[in-house]
Amino acid sequence: MRRTLTRLLLSCSLFVGFSTPLAAQAFPDLIKALGIRELARDYLRPGADAIGYSINSGLYHSARIDSGLQLWVGLRGVWSYAPESDRTFVAKLPSSLTSLGYPSSIETATLFGGRGAGLQSAQTDPNGQPYPAIPLPDGIGISGTFLLIPHATIGSIAGTELMVRGLPPVTYDPAIGKISFFGIGLRHSPTSYIRLPIDIAFMAAAQEFSIGEIIHATAWNVNAHASIPLAILEAY
Repeated sequence: MRRTLTRLLLSCSLFVGFSTPLAAQAFPDLIKALGIRELARDYLRPGADAIGYSINSGLYHSARIDSGLQLWVGLRGVWSYAPESDRTFVAKLPSSLTSLGYPSSIETATLFGGRGAGLQSAQTDPNGQPYPAIPLPDGIGISGTFLLIPHATIGSIAGTELMVRGLPPVTYDPAIGKISFFGIGLRHSPTSYIRLPIDIAFMAAAQEFSIGEIIHATAWNVNAHASIPLAILEAY
C-alpha cells in the first residue's frame, strides 16, 4: 500500500516537475479493496489544494486588451506555498483495518510531509501470528509546488478575448489513470473603447484538473482587475 500510494503522488508531481516509477497495482482498485478512499483523499488533499490554487492563478498580468487580432501562446509559471499545517493529517482508518486490531486513527504525513506513520495491530491472526505492520506513505518533503501551465489567448473582438489553457489527457502510468487539465475563460476590457487613466477588465474562467478517479479539482474565477503602466513595469 505504501509504495502504491507514494507512487500515485509522485505521478501527480509529474505535473509540477518530478518523476515517478511505475506502480504494480492499480491504485483505485487497491483503495476500494481496503476501504481507505477517505484516507487516500486526505493524504492527497494538500496537493489537490495547491494545484487548485495554482491553476486559478496566472490568468492575466495586465487589464489592457489591445484592439485587433492578437494571439499569444506560451507558459505561465505559478508557485504555491504549502504551510506547516499541510504537512500532516489525522488518518481515520476503516473498519476493515480496526477490526483486525489496528488503531482507529493516527497522525501521519500528507503528500507534502516527511515520514509516514506505521500501523501496528494489537491482535493476532487465527494462526496466532501477529498481523503485519502497515507503513503509511511518506510525503515527498517539499514546501510548495511550481507549475508551468500552457496558456493561450486570442482576441480581441469589441474588447473581449478568449483564454484557453491546459494539457490533453495523458496516461503516465496505467495503474493510476489519465492526468488531465483544461481551462477556458473570457476577459472583457471596457477601456479598450472608453478612454480612462487606468485599464480595467472583467474576467470569468473555469478550470479542471484530475488524476484518474482519485483527484478532481475544479476552480472557478470571476474577477475585476485594473492596471497602469509604470515605465517598463505595469502595476495591477
